[in-house]
Parts: sequence; C-alpha cells; structure tokens
Amino acid sequence: MPRKLRVQQAGMIHHVIARGNNKEDIFNEDNDRIRYLQLIERYKNRHMFKLLAYCLMDNHVHLLIKQSEVDLSKTMQGIQQSYTQYFNKKYNSIGHVFHQRFKSKPVADDAYLLSLIAYINNNPKKAGIVDDLNDYRWSSHMEILKPSKKNIADVHYLFDIIDRNVNEVLPEYLWLLGEVNEDHVKAQYLKGRELEERKSEIYIEDKVESKGKRTIASEEIKSILENYNKEKRLHLSLANKRRLMVLLCDEFCDEDDNCISNNINVSRSRISGIRSEFLRGLIDSGLLNIYNEIKFELNELYI
Repeated sequence: MPRKLRVQQAGMIHHVIARGNNKEDIFNEDNDRIRYLQLIERYKNRHMFKLLAYCLMDNHVHLLIKQSEVDLSKTMQGIQQSYTQYFNKKYNSIGHVFHQRFKSKPVADDAYLLSLIAYINNNPKKAGIVDDLNDYRWSSHMEILKPSKKNIADVHYLFDIIDRNVNEVLPEYLWLLGEVNEDHVKAQYLKGRELEERKSEIYIEDKVESKGKRTIASEEIKSILENYNKEKRLHLSLANKRRLMVLLCDEFCDEDDNCISNNINVSRSRISGIRSEFLRGLIDSGLLNIYNEIKFELNELYI
C-alpha cells in the first residue's frame, strides 16, 4: 500500500515524533543530545522554521515545528541524516539510527498549542525519568518558565501566536502539567477550559441582557477605536487594541463570536481569553479607564 502523503505547507505547525530504529536508543550520553540540538539550530538557521517546543527522550524525540517555505520532510531529512552520520561515526556502527519515517500531525487550532506543549514537556516525568521537570535538561520546559533569546525554542514567538505574555501563560501551563494543585489554580486563575468558557457564557448573557435597543456592528467598533486612538494619540499596542475591541463588542455588539473574530481579526480562543482576563481583574487599570471612557461616549451617542 502506498504511503499517505503528508499535509505540508508554509506556516503550518506540526507535532513531529522521530523514533529510534527498532525502538533502540538514539542518545547514549549527554553529548549526543547536545549534538542533536546543535543540528536543530543549524537547520533552523538554514530553513528558517520555528521550534515551539521539544523533548529529547532516550529512544525518541518530540518536536513542535512551525514550517517555513521549506517542506517539513526536507528539514527533518537533513537533521536525521546529519545525526545518523555523527552517531555511526562515533559508535563505529552502520545502518539506520531512526525509524525510516518520522510521524507528524498538523496542529490546526492555536488554542490547542499550550496543551500540546505541556504534553511534550511532561514526557520525562510521565516516563519516570525525573520527579521534577525542572531537573530535566533536554526539553523546552525550563525555556517556557524562563524565556530567553539564548534558548533554542522560539518561546517569544509562541507567546505572539497565542497573543499572551509569560505571566498569562504560566498558570495554565503549570496546571496542564499538574505541577501545582488543580483546585488552587482553578480558584486563583479560573483557567480550566470548561470553567473559562462557562464564565465567558455567563458574562455574555449578562451583557446581552443589559444592552439597550441600539447595537453597533463590530466593524464600526473597530473603526471607532482606531479613530479614538489617533485622536488621543494613545499609541496602543495591538494586544491592548484587541482587548478593547473585544470588551466594546461585548458591550454594544449583538454578533456571534465567529462574526466578531472575522471582523476585528481576533481569534475565538483569544476572545475567550480576554473575557477571562476581564473577569479575573487582570486588565490594566489604565486600559479599563480608556474602555469606560469610550463606553460612556458610545452610550451618549448611540443608546
């Protein structure tokens, strides 16, 4: 039976798993792992892909890669062949080091990324190699906790994709890992997906009930905010513009989330996240003042 073709195109995110041939170890010592990471960096620079997460186990690796214009297969072929040459020369062996075909699954939903990264980084603990993931050197776990330009994983790029900073990401990431008490996290951060969605639903129900007869289209709200930003010379960041647009849409717009997402260029997962920030009191007070000022003006004009 012919092999199923991989789905590959620029910008796609792939969860890649490469296993040792016959399930044999591909790393015998730390220097082997260092060499493999060096090869990843070499091909990152050559093929311009983004590495969002990684974990090197004894007999397999997990990589979360955002593909560039270069096909994922070509990138992985370069990394695996280069490592095979290194391994065979060092250990005076011949033949395949990796199983002939690596596995890859495309990641279609950005909202799933953090759960997948937690799964990848949790492998050493799940396998019983370490009790504390902070003690494991060969994954992107510590790079999530302490982002740095020196890290091999493109953590800051990851935060840009999900449109959240490290302080917003860590509570949910740690909860997903099971590194902190689940009840405590739910109480402090309200970050369980079902709980967050339910809070968002209640919030929207309350907003709908409190609206007047006149509503404003999301596209018009986007334009109003842009004009306000220029008039006041606020120089708001894109993230803060998105926060204001979502809150104002919830206040004045009767469109569903799909329509709002398309019209103001904010993903549905980020819309839910902004509502959660508002409910948890995490919106900056200065931004809330701007929100209340615009809300007052719109109430005067439209309601």
